[in-house]
Amino acid sequence: MSRKKRRESRPWWRKRGVVRRAAIAGSLAAAVVLVVWVFVSFGGGGGGAMSEDLAMEGEAPSFTLPTVAGDEVSLADYLGQDVLLLYFNEGVG
Repeated sequence: MSRKKRRESRPWWRKRGVVRRAAIAGSLAAAVVLVVWVFVSFGGGGGGAMSEDLAMEGEAPSFTLPTVAGDEVSLADYLGQDVLLLYFNEGVG
């Protein structure tokens, strides 16, 4: 009489790895829900309009800055126009 290993028939939730995968998937889903909730409840994703807190009124102080080409640009050159100042640090990278 030969001895064969008897394979136990287990339900799917008792098989090895199923519980671990379910726990990982549940934790990941909970983390995604938490991030979305925090983003929405603290004002994230609020359209494209500028916030009242960010709107600045009044005149900016005059200044002159050098360009990458070596010229100088003054804020007074753009008097009466809407100006958006972008600053890039050329020394990084």
